Amino acid sequence: MNTRLIFSILCPLCFLFETAQAQFMPKPLAFNSVYIEALGMGGYGSINYERLLYKHKKLNIGVRLGVGTYRLRDFETNLNPDITVPVSLNAYYGKTHHAEISIGQTFTSIVGASAVDFKVNRQNTLNSNFTIGYRYQKSSRGMMLRVNYSPIISLSQPFKHWYGLSIGYSF
Repeated sequence: MNTRLIFSILCPLCFLFETAQAQFMPKPLAFNSVYIEALGMGGYGSINYERLLYKHKKLNIGVRLGVGTYRLRDFETNLNPDITVPVSLNAYYGKTHHAEISIGQTFTSIVGASAVDFKVNRQNTLNSNFTIGYRYQKSSRGMMLRVNYSPIISLSQPFKHWYGLSIGYSF
């Protein structure tokens, strides 16, 4: 039999089997997410990092840390930003479309006027919050989207209804 004929038949078959084998290899899990959130736990806007800690079938559990702001200038128009730092424990269930629930705390440092002398006064508080919502995220790399209800629970103020919208990338 002709060597060239054998080579011309076997060579394409090797590539065919290599491609077929690669299709069955699982994609790597996305353990990290970075996203921006409008409203939500971080105030009017925040930048967040989330790390997946546990995955079992459709259940995912992770932690989130972010930084956000309400205003950049105080009442005297000086650059003196209000700062928010949301921290939470998140659980979401599903393959690509997830039901999500989380509990957490948000540290806030807000600038206001002192009641005594009307000078700039920074007040630090810790607010509790929980979130329930929808999350779109594949288990591998790619875009993620979150829509949620995130009420704020504070000892100094009444219960506040709050909502959030997030968009980001998982890797």
